[in-house]
Amino acid sequence: MLKEHPELANITVRKNLNDMFLQAYELEVAWMKYITDGVLGFNNSIIEKTIAYFCEDRMKLLGIGDTGMFDHAEKTYIVSLLEKFGNHNEAKTNFFEGNVKNYSKGSLNFEEDWCD
Repeated sequence: MLKEHPELANITVRKNLNDMFLQAYELEVAWMKYITDGVLGFNNSIIEKTIAYFCEDRMKLLGIGDTGMFDHAEKTYIVSLLEKFGNHNEAKTNFFEGNVKNYSKGSLNFEEDWCD
């Protein structure tokens, strides 16, 4: 982002972005703690490291990384699971040029009487 719009590299914009990422981090940590309460394998430390990892990664993509806000970031096993989940069909080609490899069969039975 900053490569394309260097005028955004001022102190006010960076502070606003840092504040937004910090708020997003806090909200995501609170939400993940809420939805994983009692789930085996999830604890507060792992959740905080995972969310910090994603925040740091997104900040680097925007060109504002290395702020020191998320020094506790760590690529936990949750990150690996989410990355695998996100790549569920492994289709890495152009949609119109690739071949579908993961067809699923339906279980429709058209011989049933649907009027009952």
